Amino acid sequence: MTFKDLGLSDSRLILKDALKNKYLVGAFNFNNVEQMQAIIEAAHETRSPIILQAAWGGVSHFRKEIFPHVVKGGMEYNRFLADKDRTTPVPVALNLDHGATFEQCEACCRLGFSSIMIDGSHHEYEENVRLTAEVVKMAKSYDPDINVEGELGIIGGQEDEVISDDKRYTDPAQAIDFAERTGVDSLAISAGTAHGAKKFQPKDLIRDEKGNMVPPPLKTDIVKEISLKKPELPLVLHGASAIPEEYVKLFNSYGGTLNEAIGIPDSYVKAMAPTSICKVNIHSDGRLVFMAALRKGLADKSGSIEERNFLNLGKEEMKNYYMYKMKEVLLSSGHA
Repeated sequence: MTFKDLGLSDSRLILKDALKNKYLVGAFNFNNVEQMQAIIEAAHETRSPIILQAAWGGVSHFRKEIFPHVVKGGMEYNRFLADKDRTTPVPVALNLDHGATFEQCEACCRLGFSSIMIDGSHHEYEENVRLTAEVVKMAKSYDPDINVEGELGIIGGQEDEVISDDKRYTDPAQAIDFAERTGVDSLAISAGTAHGAKKFQPKDLIRDEKGNMVPPPLKTDIVKEISLKKPELPLVLHGASAIPEEYVKLFNSYGGTLNEAIGIPDSYVKAMAPTSICKVNIHSDGRLVFMAALRKGLADKSGSIEERNFLNLGKEEMKNYYMYKMKEVLLSSGHA
């Protein structure tokens, strides 16, 4: 099975267009059908190209025997929305987020992913090069159109299976060497973002011009130096969720205990649009928004057992939030 069989778009073409036209493609993780619907609906209403993402834990949650059928159903829904509004389906790709092993990457190629990420960043450099090059060779032998994303540098934080107390910025010279020796189609770099909802400790924060405590600015010099030497290489920003304060408060006011949750300001991400950053991974925001709406709904309608209604509350909130992201932060609106 290939990604064309599932009705997915070519990830490489999506990233190439973003690189050319200076906007950011949102790569959004989903863990249930409602979240997938929310992402597709937001993309349809804003006319934005998107990349659906699943970590291996997400694939396992659905069961790998079921997962391709879920995705194919999502692509049928994409076509349904287009037919209903007399438009065309928005470009939708599917990426394995943080593939940890050769075997996971190979399995996802066979499941119909149009893009796979092999994360060898926790290895020593030469082992990362060897593993990534091996995955590139395997993926291209299966389907030359599969996008392979590597990672260089260590992005701290915790999300799904990705856990790191360390943070190591990407070395630009090493990034060029890595891209040339491995043959990756895109490269995730470490430039100041972090995974999860609790990305930073209070001691890591600085005061902005308004006196608010914020994370340090992203290392745009790293992006510029890589782009100068290899301008055709799409760069990827992981751990870019904003963790909006209003949703943290909503989540906590209905029984949640999400403390010291600090994200990446939207302004930091938006400023990357003119650079070679063209794919931005957003997962924790979706989780937070979905669960905040779900918690509120469960409290407001505590006598109801209509689970579909509660799931739809999460879906609608997530859809609206991602529409905002696509229009105001990623600047992808109107590019589909």
